[in-house]
Amino acid sequence: MISSGSRTPILAKYNNATVYFYYNDIQVGSAVVPKSKANFLSTKKVNVAMDLSSANLTSVNNTNLASDLNSGVLPLTSKSRLSGKVELMLIFKKKKSVDMSCTMDVRIATRELENVKCK
Repeated sequence: MISSGSRTPILAKYNNATVYFYYNDIQVGSAVVPKSKANFLSTKKVNVAMDLSSANLTSVNNTNLASDLNSGVLPLTSKSRLSGKVELMLIFKKKKSVDMSCTMDVRIATRELENVKCK
């Protein structure tokens, strides 16, 4: 979700970005957020499909993987950087970048995200 976060008329245009997903600090997937914009006084919700792979995970570097899979919940973290331009009242234009870091749980049976917390 992308939002200006204020009642000030702000237009945010952002470039393509990639969200990387990690299990115990090992990359297990990614998702592409396409270039778009969030209009004045609005929130832009972005739905993207993510592909996860266990190819980088081995029993040597992930002793908790079996117990997490058996519990049906896989804890993940994600990191991304969104870059673009912000326009204030169609007068001022600034290039800005935002870094996002999230934690979440993937419910394996339903393939749904739970407990998503971002900063």
